[in-house]
Amino acid sequence: MGLTEFDRKNYGKTIDILLPLAELGNLTAQLNLAAAYELHTPADDHEAVKWYMKTAKKGNPDAFNALGLMYESGRGVIKNNDEAIEWFQLGAEQGDSEALFNLGRHYQQRPGAEQDYATAIQWYMKAASSGHPLATHQLATFYAHGVGGLEVNQKLALDLYHAAAALNVPESHYEIGVYYKTGLAVIKNQSTAAKWFQSGAELGSASAQAALGDLYWQKEALKMGLTELDRRNYGTTIDILLPLAELGNLTAQLKLAAAYELHTPADDHEALKWYMKTAKKDNVDAFNALGLMYESGRGVIKNNDEAIEWFQLGAEQGDSEALFNLGRHYQQRPAAEQDYATAIQWYMKAAASGHPLATHQLATFYAQGIGGLEVNQALALELYHTAAALNAPESHYEIGVYYNTGVAVIKNQSTAAKWFQSGAMLGSANAQVALGDLYWQGEGVLRNSDQAMRWYVSSAEQGHKVGQQKLANAYQQLDTQYDLANAVPWENKLAEQ
Repeated sequence: MGLTEFDRKNYGKTIDILLPLAELGNLTAQLNLAAAYELHTPADDHEAVKWYMKTAKKGNPDAFNALGLMYESGRGVIKNNDEAIEWFQLGAEQGDSEALFNLGRHYQQRPGAEQDYATAIQWYMKAASSGHPLATHQLATFYAHGVGGLEVNQKLALDLYHAAAALNVPESHYEIGVYYKTGLAVIKNQSTAAKWFQSGAELGSASAQAALGDLYWQKEALKMGLTELDRRNYGTTIDILLPLAELGNLTAQLKLAAAYELHTPADDHEALKWYMKTAKKDNVDAFNALGLMYESGRGVIKNNDEAIEWFQLGAEQGDSEALFNLGRHYQQRPAAEQDYATAIQWYMKAAASGHPLATHQLATFYAQGIGGLEVNQALALELYHTAAALNAPESHYEIGVYYNTGVAVIKNQSTAAKWFQSGAMLGSANAQVALGDLYWQGEGVLRNSDQAMRWYVSSAEQGHKVGQQKLANAYQQLDTQYDLANAVPWENKLAEQ
């Protein structure tokens, strides 16, 4: 009954029940009675000391520890550190892990000049080897920060945190979470960090609870920011992602940079700043973005050599976009500097990594015999099919051309129409014009001027000159007052170009 009331924190009732048993010499009753006097409101530390002394005389290590704590804090006795150490040492002599820990803690927490980390570490090591959770955690912290003459050893610190976490030390769960959140001594993994913060929070760690809250907040804020970016609300994106970026969130930093680029007006200097921050974390998307900025002179002084260096950093990591950009860069240089041979090498590497546009570009080179390559229509068509499977719109168009003209395949305008249709749906203005032609002429499909006009309009609105001309001509050929009026603005647009 007495222990039940003690567990319920009914200390007054505990005292009433256990006092008679304690007076009869019952050791457990004496020890818990002393604890009840300590915890009662108001506490009766003198009675607590009295009963701890009785159990200490029977060699009880729990009493040794309790008396050490009372002398250390001056509760029920005159504060005396030497006396506290003597009581802790009595417990330590019996191999009691709590006593070993208290000795370490005592030497660590002494005031300034009396602080003795070296002795504290010795006792913590003994306590940790006896399986004491907090001693193990404290040692981990010492190794993590290089305290008390210990060399910083993050791997050993993490091992010790894991050992303490297995013994349900809440703060060890939190510290392991920090390792995974920051990528210190482990591969950075926010999901794993969240799991450790979760378990620490459930054990009552306020630090873990705060960290978990931050992660959930960051996750939701990041989700909102990315949604606004997809909606092209770049100002709102910046407002949402900036605080996350300043906290070091890599995705937020990268997308914030993109938002600064795409905002009207663009802020290329801010974009450059955030791309640089993510590039320092070896982010290949940042390498590519910086290469493009140096290539075009946005936010920086135009510098082709610097652009190539950034693209090559991404290429060294096998990034297909960086490989493609290197190929494109060498291909698109001014005539005297153009280097098709080098461009082809990079395109081949990018295509081997599954890059759609690099594969399409290689197909075009083989189709036209560019850069010293022999014309090879069969290989070109095969590469166009590969790129089309990766949703390269212009590859759909080119395959359509093969079937429409009968080059390398049996001419089949119905099949050509299907390829032009899929390319048009993916946004290829060339495919839209070609599909419009087939509908206008009734080749490969049933003649349908409405469908023809639909696709001419789509291409014209993308600024396709041939599409604009075809649209203007189609309006004139329909020869109604409405159609002739519609032809005029497209004719004017062509005249302006």
